[in-house]
Amino acid sequence: MKEFYNVKSTISASAKKIVGQHGNIEDLHLIMRNIRGTAAYWRTALLDLTAMIKAIGPPTYFVTFSCNDINWIDMRKALLYADRRENAHPEALSINEVQKLIEKYPVVVARQFMNRFNALKKLMKNNHGIFGGKVKDYWYRVEMQNRGSPHIHMLVWIENHPSFDTLEGIEVLDEVITCRLPDENDELYDLVKNCQKHAHRPTCRKQDRNILCRFAFPRPPSTETRIVAQSSAEFLRNNGRICVLKRRKEDEMINNYNRTLLKFWGANMDIQPCGSNDSIAYYVAKYISKNEPTVLDRSIIEAIQQVRQEEDDISRRMFKISMKILNERQVSAVECAFRLCGLRLRESSRKTQMINTRLPEQRYRVIRFDNDDNADGFCNNIIDRYTKRPRSNEEFDFDNMCLLEFAMLFEPYYRKNNTNINDDDENVDQDAYGDQEIRTKKRLITLTDEKGSRMAVRNTPAIARAPNFTMAKDPNNYFYSLLVQFLPFRNEDEILNGYTSPHEAFVDREQELRRSNTFMDAYLIRDQQLTAAFNQVHAFELLQDPIVENEDVEEAEMPETDMTNEQFQAVQQALNVEQRELYNTITASIQRQQQDESGAKLRYFITGGAGTGKSFTLKTLREQVNRCYGKKAVKTCALTGVAARLIGGNTIHSLLKLPVEKDNRMGPMPLLTGNYLRVMRNQWRDTEFLFIDEISMVPYEMLVMINSRLQQLKNNDRLFGRINILVFGDLMQLPPVHGRQVFEQPPHMAGGTHFWQLFTLVELTQNMRQQGDNTFIDILNALRVGEIRREHLQTLMDKVSNDASGLFAINGALRVYPTNEQVNKHNEAVLQYYRELGTEITEINAFDQMVDTSENDRIENIENVTPKDINKTGGLPKKLQIFVGAKVMLRSNVDVEKGLVNGSIGNITEIKWPGFRRGRVHEHDIPSVKVDFGRDSVHWIIPKSIQFPATNKKQMERRMLPMVLSWASTVHKMQGSTVDAAVIYLGSKLFARGQAYVALSRVRSLDGLRIEEMDCKMLIGNKPVNTAALNEMNRMRNLGYDPNDVDE
Repeated sequence: MKEFYNVKSTISASAKKIVGQHGNIEDLHLIMRNIRGTAAYWRTALLDLTAMIKAIGPPTYFVTFSCNDINWIDMRKALLYADRRENAHPEALSINEVQKLIEKYPVVVARQFMNRFNALKKLMKNNHGIFGGKVKDYWYRVEMQNRGSPHIHMLVWIENHPSFDTLEGIEVLDEVITCRLPDENDELYDLVKNCQKHAHRPTCRKQDRNILCRFAFPRPPSTETRIVAQSSAEFLRNNGRICVLKRRKEDEMINNYNRTLLKFWGANMDIQPCGSNDSIAYYVAKYISKNEPTVLDRSIIEAIQQVRQEEDDISRRMFKISMKILNERQVSAVECAFRLCGLRLRESSRKTQMINTRLPEQRYRVIRFDNDDNADGFCNNIIDRYTKRPRSNEEFDFDNMCLLEFAMLFEPYYRKNNTNINDDDENVDQDAYGDQEIRTKKRLITLTDEKGSRMAVRNTPAIARAPNFTMAKDPNNYFYSLLVQFLPFRNEDEILNGYTSPHEAFVDREQELRRSNTFMDAYLIRDQQLTAAFNQVHAFELLQDPIVENEDVEEAEMPETDMTNEQFQAVQQALNVEQRELYNTITASIQRQQQDESGAKLRYFITGGAGTGKSFTLKTLREQVNRCYGKKAVKTCALTGVAARLIGGNTIHSLLKLPVEKDNRMGPMPLLTGNYLRVMRNQWRDTEFLFIDEISMVPYEMLVMINSRLQQLKNNDRLFGRINILVFGDLMQLPPVHGRQVFEQPPHMAGGTHFWQLFTLVELTQNMRQQGDNTFIDILNALRVGEIRREHLQTLMDKVSNDASGLFAINGALRVYPTNEQVNKHNEAVLQYYRELGTEITEINAFDQMVDTSENDRIENIENVTPKDINKTGGLPKKLQIFVGAKVMLRSNVDVEKGLVNGSIGNITEIKWPGFRRGRVHEHDIPSVKVDFGRDSVHWIIPKSIQFPATNKKQMERRMLPMVLSWASTVHKMQGSTVDAAVIYLGSKLFARGQAYVALSRVRSLDGLRIEEMDCKMLIGNKPVNTAALNEMNRMRNLGYDPNDVDE
């Protein structure tokens, strides 16, 4: 009955609004957002939470608290009291009796659950040791399980919490979260055993009968706590969790918990670190956004269609649809108690202020009525109050304050006895916010309206949220929304005064907008939103006003992050004729695609010899595409970590969750399902282009997988999921180590779509390196196609020398060899050099053990079952000799976002043993090392644990520093990298076509080149040339390049 009146009152208020011309009756269910617990209500809650995360950053921890209503003694006492049996002993009740009482008194269950949680919440706020710091902000929702019991999903933000990527962060994490089964004499033993120990049930496999447990139990043992990168395959295996806790064999079925919280709560709980927006996306998708189905089912659709044919007024239409939605919902008794008793279904430490930033003529306004029930203008909203703000004073610069800041800092103030509140602000569900605002005395400001209305200064800034518009679909509202949010004004009519459109006003007042928004560093999304808008406006200007080519401009240095407008303008001016033609073609295609979503997609192979600016072109096009769409519309990747880092992208494996090679074969592509698939699709939702660099290293089999994965991620069965694909590289470089070259379709795939032949060749030929001698470029391009001449060979012969001094000393410039044997030999020679100098060298041995600890007792010598190949041990070596000053290379990805990827090279600057000891104490001690990676800064590299198959097919785990010595490297490992100086081997041990070309092209100039050994026979004719690739290039050249010839 209560919700019946709620619907009536909501519709009554809605009827007082001005209805726009384009209102659809299918959207009328949105009035249900004020009815707590409905799908529209939870959608609003999710939007508020998303705005909060954007404003104050990702939360620190995600916590879940379940209900133990059957066993809680205080719950039994409350139920007995309600049943008028307060003298009965709660411990004496049987389970059956308790269940009957729970069914009989759902209101008691709901109230006692929230009493218990409110006490827990108070404990979390007051005890700063629980989460390793003060709880700065929080957000939670109450969800009802199938049987009706409530449980809490909560996000907490901790003040000054160290990053989980640091040693300090891991130490705090180990203090906050554990999965250890306590000793039997521990006070928590029974609680952990009864509440935290997972027991398999049919629900563990409810979505997929082929998996053992969807909660990932049993969880494998681990010798240490570590953070799993969201881009790694281990993140998928870990069921979307970013943390792998230190875990013994006997803890494999124990769920995460916090000792203090579990002891107080006395029921099942879960706690996970968040740390980044990517990781919180998983939890939001899996838990926070769970609600009743948001899509109107067939019966409701039929009801809407029927109502559309009736001639009732709008109020009656809304009422009929609302009641139909309510009648279709299934609600448990406890949820009814929550809703009817006004118990909070969600709560946040911050209020959310919705700002209606549409064009004025498109806004809904609440009509104000006088005592005679006659219309008397409109009720005030936040924009009205903003225009009536006071003049600047010592505390607030009101004159330069924008609407967004005003909404965050101030809220309407009403006296308690004021029952005639005329307000149409779009705040809903006031019980969603904590009462911290009520308990403190309000500071007030007086507005300049006739009534002298007052507003209160918020104790905690609110989260401001505005409608989301896009430039392509609604340019007028898009630009007007930005203007009204960020441009100070006192009369809204001033915003467009003298302009023909919001777009014209936005472009003309760009500098004014930038200057006026230096406030509130806490509101992180503000600058991003404005910057994206400005970039999008300028992105299409080149087509409208072409830049005159400047022959004296060199290839611009590309910043790794987003460019400023000044940087982007310099880059545009640096484009040569070929690059600009491609640039204009892609820009024009984007315009067509924005106007017609069914239009053709681009599939280009962009190539060229040394010095033609392939990387420069890639980064320029990525910036342009992102600007055209006003969002991160491009995802960039390469096969290796080093190549990906150079272009600011990810590896193909991590980006698309493709299988890594094992035993020189590529495994089957893992299927993405459930919540993880939903998170991945959300991450790819805005993606319009995929750029792949170093395409020559990608096998054809992987290209097929890329097509399949994109179809799954974009939920589209068309080729490549109907996104634009641009691949960059040089087919004349090294082919894939395993598998067919990217243009060679395997025989067993013949008859199917030839994915490589879908691409159009775009060949860059103009040399971008205009300064200095072009001799080296000529040599490289001649060697690339087998046309090297005598004078080229003579130039290279002049670089042959055994002089190991200065820049080319034994421990100086990098050596590049074709074989691992040569690499190891040189690294050992450098070690011996330092030994003779008296350098203290530390030898570290990996700690190996079987994952199933019982296997360790059965194996006499674990080395007998340990793979010898480092590629089969996850990149972790068996032995490592290091010292301060040693040059090392990472052999596995440590932190992709920081550039610490497989192949990164640096120098050790410090060695730190466990417990801050000065040296090894225990046999299996492994130190952490500080490494200077040059442009990627200085980072601590900690020991890493990786599991892999032993030779007896059992799983084993190795703990070791993920690095090897690196005074030398193989040619294959260097593909995609460039160095200032190197000593190159060009002797008889060259064994692969393209190897000499790739090795030489790693060096930027002849001045930085020294050749250790050279066999001219290996460099002439077709010997150094990838003839299959050369034939493919000729085939594609014969097809020609027509920028308008793009089809599906």
